[in-house]
Amino acid sequence: MSRPSFQAFAAAFLLTVLPQFSALAEEIPPPAGIRLHPEKSLPADADDQYELGMMYWLGEATTRDNEQAHHWFLKAARQGHAEAQYRVGMCAMNGWGRNRNLVDGFNWSLKAAEQGHADAMNNVGRSYTNGWGVKQDLQEGVEWYLRSAEKENLHAFYNLGLAYERGRGVDRNFSLAVRNYEQAARKGLPLAQNHLGHLYAEGQMVKQNLETAVEWFRHAASQGDARGAGNLGLCYENGRGVEQSFTYAAYWYAQAAAKRDIPACYRLGRCFSDGRGVAVDLRTAVKYLKIAASEKHQEAQFALAMIYEEGGEGLDAQPHEALNLYHEIAPTSGRASYRLAKCYEQGLGVKANQERALGLLKQSARQEYPPACHALGLLYLRGDGVEKDEQQAREWLLKAVELGDQGAQAELDQLNRSEPLENSP
Repeated sequence: MSRPSFQAFAAAFLLTVLPQFSALAEEIPPPAGIRLHPEKSLPADADDQYELGMMYWLGEATTRDNEQAHHWFLKAARQGHAEAQYRVGMCAMNGWGRNRNLVDGFNWSLKAAEQGHADAMNNVGRSYTNGWGVKQDLQEGVEWYLRSAEKENLHAFYNLGLAYERGRGVDRNFSLAVRNYEQAARKGLPLAQNHLGHLYAEGQMVKQNLETAVEWFRHAASQGDARGAGNLGLCYENGRGVEQSFTYAAYWYAQAAAKRDIPACYRLGRCFSDGRGVAVDLRTAVKYLKIAASEKHQEAQFALAMIYEEGGEGLDAQPHEALNLYHEIAPTSGRASYRLAKCYEQGLGVKANQERALGLLKQSARQEYPPACHALGLLYLRGDGVEKDEQQAREWLLKAVELGDQGAQAELDQLNRSEPLENSP
């Protein structure tokens, strides 16, 4: 039975949305070969049930509906349909169209795997490796990856690579790890291509080769992989393995951002805010930074807050928005604590509060943000808002220098020169 003929029937079925189905079924008889339930006129054959589930899953001839998709996959799975069993397992593992249940996910995946379904074999391996719905057994996980790899499953090759790289279920063997990654990458798995790219870029398990790293990222990007495009953009931005080009960097970031790759959205936003490879456009910068910030990307949140704080051509300052973002990330960001201290000191978006500003500056210094350490050292040196304390000044200025703020060195040198020598007459 061909899929198109079933789709024609299924489309008619979906349009009825059950109460009107009986009448329509009399007007539109199903194509030859479709076996219906004698009373309910519903697909009874496992293949047809699976196909109907796929139509709901993909939104073909109907609105996409994961619950209905799972419903029909389950009907087919109970009749022993291996592909349906695999999909029911995936739904259970991920909570698609039903409540998440890792035990159900493992059991249905195992049913499909025992019928030789390669993707299900890989999922059983992952379940054993991670203890998802079954007692963790790293060696059993590897055994299932090997069975899946025998059927040329690319994700199984990748997972074997991870096992050999990390020594999970097998002795650590970098050579075999790279060999399995290459098996998957050469056959077109972007996940493996990106991983190999990073290994070559950092010289991990292989001799560092930036040009080879770029080629693997390019292979992934050429397949429309967002992560590969983002990685390639980063290579162009930093001139690693290719001639530096901010224009090409922005181009590849845009390819990745179009698929909502969060790091790429952040980097593309910075391109537009800083005019790197594209003309400065703060509104467009805000658009992409907001996407990344909505996913709690801290660098994007900080960059967005800076734009809101300062404003610029075509965009008015929004100090209250800046303040909210700084408050959100300040507990884990020394930079944000420092900017928040400035807001309270200067009354930007909030009533000026010098005590609060000092507290935030100290917080930033404890978070080892170099400018905060420098600024706090100067306050103690001058007795500005705090009791003068040369020992505290010295400690914070030295900390700033150790963290790379060479501007603090001059004040530290002056402080050391002015200090009397110990035991001097």
